[in-house]
Amino acid sequence: MHPRTATGIMSLAITDDFFFIFSYPPLKLSIAPFYHDMRTYSIHFFNEIYTFQKNSSYILTFKLVCTNITVVMEEDRKKLTEKKLLSCGKREFLEKGYAKANLRSICKASGVTTGAFYFSFASKEALLRAILDPFIADSRELLSGLARMEEEHPETADDNEIQIIRYLSAHREECIILMEKSAGSCYEHFHEEAAAMMQESFRRYYRKYLGAEPDPELIRILASMRLHGYLELVHGDYTMKERLFLARAIGIHADAGTLSLIQYLKEENDAHR
Repeated sequence: MHPRTATGIMSLAITDDFFFIFSYPPLKLSIAPFYHDMRTYSIHFFNEIYTFQKNSSYILTFKLVCTNITVVMEEDRKKLTEKKLLSCGKREFLEKGYAKANLRSICKASGVTTGAFYFSFASKEALLRAILDPFIADSRELLSGLARMEEEHPETADDNEIQIIRYLSAHREECIILMEKSAGSCYEHFHEEAAAMMQESFRRYYRKYLGAEPDPELIRILASMRLHGYLELVHGDYTMKERLFLARAIGIHADAGTLSLIQYLKEENDAHR
């Protein structure tokens, strides 16, 4: 019999050796509360540790079953607590910023004690890192990959912008917290790091198509304008359709301006040789 079928109709008895014996007679009322508590986890245990006998009964040791039930229930409870803390923490950081965010408020909104918080996260900053680190890692990979693609294939610039805006829009809260609400944390200077990454991407692009090192101050301003444009689109109260329209329009403007600027810089370089 399949374990899922068996769980609905088995009864339980305890022997002197502390064995649970599950068999086919109807479930007895006296053990129903305990059975109900472990019902969610029965299928897993049957798959892992049952011994099938000719009389179609399952024999499991009392200590093993109880230990496994406790472990699974504790893991589920821990994951649920962490999920609540991450959600409420994100909301608190977004509303108040990291410096003014209050752990007690986060715990109260999550329905957990401050003591329970420290079983999941070592500190308020550890909670912030758990919220932002996955976003930072993914965005770095995405942006660096698209920058390399655009450097080799300039015609992909428009589609790249759309991908970036879709990603940032999907992680709007993380983006705002990181770039505008992280003062007082280990991320308070991340804006400068993001600007530096953007500047390096622009520098490589202009050096390749200009044939010479571009002016550092010009690159700094251009990168700052692009980064500010992203933040405007993410921060603004736009629908996704509006964001994509604006991103495409800005991209077309930027492409035309880039080509004209490169031509202008080449002429300036030739004139000063």
